[in-house]
Amino acid sequence: MTRSGRTRLLAAVGAALALTVTAPVTAGGATAATGKPVVGECRQLTVDQAAAGSNPINPIACSSPHNARVIAVPTLPKGVTYADIGAAKLDKIATRLCYPAFRAALGQTDRVRNMSAYGFLYFQPTAQQRAAGARWLRCDLRLRHGATLATLPTDRKPALRGTVVPAGVRRCLAGKALRITVCEASHRYRAAGAVKVDLKRYPGRTKLVRIGRQRCPAVVTTDADFRFTWNSKTVWNVAHDRTLICYNRS
Repeated sequence: MTRSGRTRLLAAVGAALALTVTAPVTAGGATAATGKPVVGECRQLTVDQAAAGSNPINPIACSSPHNARVIAVPTLPKGVTYADIGAAKLDKIATRLCYPAFRAALGQTDRVRNMSAYGFLYFQPTAQQRAAGARWLRCDLRLRHGATLATLPTDRKPALRGTVVPAGVRRCLAGKALRITVCEASHRYRAAGAVKVDLKRYPGRTKLVRIGRQRCPAVVTTDADFRFTWNSKTVWNVAHDRTLICYNRS
């Protein structure tokens, strides 16, 4: 998950039967000298804004359409400053700090959550805010829609009220690149089920492809044409979300 720019938001790595699902990235500010944002703030982000490292745009009324909502504003671990960490370290810290809020915002189990197109973004303070001593991190909930972000359909918590994920937020794969999107949009593959993989450390692409080929046929109905995805190495090792998602041809 050490990606820069737009690829951090959109990239899914893989080919043939396997894709790698990336968990969200980035972080930003909003008020006073250190710009500390507030949980519950809503924003309407462009793709470029969502892919940036910082996001100083002002929040909007949550009664207006919005595609991002702040779900947590944690502080960097004691003794850690932004000057101490690079992109890879920040990604691990953000996953550790944001993922509990992401789980709480959606509710349900990892398997159910991974059947949805929800994800999270993280933003660090701007350079000016960091110079003023800001050590916060902003965690935003967002809903993937191919190359863009979808409007969040609800601000309730938990967002998922049951084990059956509705089409408006259910995970599908669209286009030649098989980007994650909601199933109400045009798509090629639809999430059929999710399985937990009992491996504590990220096993690597080769092994995950083998696992997907072994386990997904029991989940999908389009036996001759299915796909599967899994979470990034960082999410796997840091958040311990070791879920593999199987998709039917739609």
